[in-house]
Amino acid sequence: MFKWMGVCCGRKEVLCFSYIRRICHLKYVLLVATVFLYSGVLPAEVTKPTWTTSTHLESDDGYATLAWAQSEGKSDGIYKITEVFNQNQSVHYVESDSLTAWRVEPGEYIFTVQACKKAADKSPECGAESDSLRLTVTDSLTEKLITANDVAAHQPVSATNIDGGTDQLLPGHWHNPAKDGHGWSFYWSNRLALSGNDPLFGNAYDLVGVWYTYEAKSAQNAAGCSFSCPLETSDYRPFVLKLKAISTGVDSYGGSLYASRADGTEVWVGSADLIFGNESSAATIHWNASFKKETLSGSDSLDFLHGSDPGNTNNISHFSGIWAKQGDGRFYVVTNIGQTAEVNTVVFHDDAGDPTWIQAVTFGTPVATSSDICLAYLSEGYAPQLDKPADWSKNWFFSGCDSSSPVNATNRNGLRYFSGLDKAHFWADFVLPATGLTNGSISIGSSSSPIFLTKTASFHGIRYSSATGASCELPAASESCDLKLTWFTDGNYPETTVFAHNRSDNSYAAVGVPGQVSAFEYLYQLMTPGTFEFQLRMGNSPQSTMMARSELFTVTEKPANNPPVLTQPAEQLGYVDDPVALQLSAVDPDANDLLTFSAQGLPPGLSINSATGLIHGTLLPPTGSYLVTATVQDSQS
Repeated sequence: MFKWMGVCCGRKEVLCFSYIRRICHLKYVLLVATVFLYSGVLPAEVTKPTWTTSTHLESDDGYATLAWAQSEGKSDGIYKITEVFNQNQSVHYVESDSLTAWRVEPGEYIFTVQACKKAADKSPECGAESDSLRLTVTDSLTEKLITANDVAAHQPVSATNIDGGTDQLLPGHWHNPAKDGHGWSFYWSNRLALSGNDPLFGNAYDLVGVWYTYEAKSAQNAAGCSFSCPLETSDYRPFVLKLKAISTGVDSYGGSLYASRADGTEVWVGSADLIFGNESSAATIHWNASFKKETLSGSDSLDFLHGSDPGNTNNISHFSGIWAKQGDGRFYVVTNIGQTAEVNTVVFHDDAGDPTWIQAVTFGTPVATSSDICLAYLSEGYAPQLDKPADWSKNWFFSGCDSSSPVNATNRNGLRYFSGLDKAHFWADFVLPATGLTNGSISIGSSSSPIFLTKTASFHGIRYSSATGASCELPAASESCDLKLTWFTDGNYPETTVFAHNRSDNSYAAVGVPGQVSAFEYLYQLMTPGTFEFQLRMGNSPQSTMMARSELFTVTEKPANNPPVLTQPAEQLGYVDDPVALQLSAVDPDANDLLTFSAQGLPPGLSINSATGLIHGTLLPPTGSYLVTATVQDSQS
């Protein structure tokens, strides 16, 4: 403050300054999580799709391409196809707007399509049906199925070297005890983990199933019967179909069955509906499919056979899932890991281009480091709609392995190991038995250089988003750095917990509550400096197995503010009508701080430039003594 005297106006200055210092306290603040849900009502403006292929198709070989377009409105990119054949109706859900279909029975198939939007805990809500498309499969297909069986036994061609060098489902292996040798692997395909244009599943499918079954390789007319009689099929060999399903209710899923081809394409062959029972340890699946020689349908009661133990939170079961080489559709690997055993199944294509499977079971506690495996092929199976025949038994064919000796570095045909949290490395070398019915081989990498695989189903992940990117400066003692966390696990881990790990002091803080297996943009606040990593763990302890980690996020504390110092001006004396130009002077120890000046109690006619500190103007009456308070603040105050 200072005085400004006025008869002729004298002034005397006494100044003060003020500043605010920011102080940061260690504190975590948890806010309400927003859980990721499927929602939405189909917009009224969605119109029925129109067929872009002819609505009257004829096929002599059983294959047909169906394609359609949606002219207006929006959906989730899901379509419902209703199929009628011989007065039997089936429903299929697909993501693409075109399909290559395979239908093996001659006759007329009628298809309609609807655009749909996913709905929580119920069937998708769909718009109006398209016009009908009619596909006629001619009788000439039957003759082709018979002649196609005339295959002479031959030696397999040389192997193609590939890259030289949770609460509703228990992920893992399922089977029908009455159908030994057949089985399923089921995994979540999490929409939080996949982009909408993901080449395998997109973001529409909730559940992925791999069906290990058998397909007839021979078909003949019954003795004394013409082409009008059903064919007699035989010689069943391992075959694989893939199920891509969406939620159709609280405990039910429905979707389409696909057979993969060696060129990476898929052929639509049928559909399946899956209903989970009590505690999700049992399920019933209803299916129908056009196999190469016949159309079959059936229902199976499934039991959970092999997978993770939710009571154990220190294991490597999070590596279970479907693994593939990016950009290569010629093979994939399904890994099921439990407490006492590990099952690896390799799906690839035989010389005829049909998907087949080989499998290795390794007993003992699975470890992430290199493990030798011995893959085997079931030499003969039986029709998938039948229970196990009384005279059938498993006849495994081992290629390059001695089944009577322990599996080790000199007795193996494959190996695998895991690195990091989401990387698998795999080698396999296998030649199918040369029978003339199924021939072929697979070579994946080499024993000295296994190839790198990435997951395509059964994901675990955690990530953050922040308006300040990967770092933040704490603005004040009572303020915070705000982030939005998204996490998910497709495994059966009921105690899943997210931890914020401050790597600067090695402290851990739980985020949310244990058992929250997924969240979408959960608001979280950090109020202490450090380098943070968010970790998704199997249990409620930081010592439980880590399944995923985020990128690092750095929080810095704003440096303590050094306040500016205002130089004390002398007492001022002036007269009415005198012009005034008094420059206040201040120094700030912090470089680049912007200063703001103010003054209270100035004589009439004077004002201050807040940016420069110049007091200026012309003195006006009344005369007297004025006590002026001048203040300077910096930009951090």
